[in-house]
Amino acid sequence: MKKFRFRLEKLLNIRRQAEEDLARKLSSLGAEKRNILRELGEMGRERQGLVQTRSGLQKGELTLPLVEMNRYQIQVLERASERRLARLDEVESEIRRTREVFLERSRERKAVDKLREKRHREYLQQERQMERKELDDQPWRGSGTGIA
Repeated sequence: MKKFRFRLEKLLNIRRQAEEDLARKLSSLGAEKRNILRELGEMGRERQGLVQTRSGLQKGELTLPLVEMNRYQIQVLERASERRLARLDEVESEIRRTREVFLERSRERKAVDKLREKRHREYLQQERQMERKELDDQPWRGSGTGIA
């Protein structure tokens, strides 16, 4: 009997590849999200340090130009934080969209995969039936004992 061949094997491979590509993209987006969260944490700690320094400066420990420089540094840090938060929103939105597409592609691939499994089981069943038929069609040969 011929070797098992699934006519939709190329389609199945394409769907597997698309699913793997989306999984890699999700992983990359997740890493970017973690980096942004880490950066935001660092910015928060830096801002907190600047605010504490500012409170010390306002007690008259340093001059007005240093107070203004501190205020400027805090504003720059807040603008940078706002940009990172905006990028975080974009990344989270892209993660949601990519996850939805990934799940849809996964369902499509699984459907073709199940069809392949079903066809393979049918092929194996046909092969067993053919083997049984061949055995049934062969004449029975005795062991030479002379039993008639």
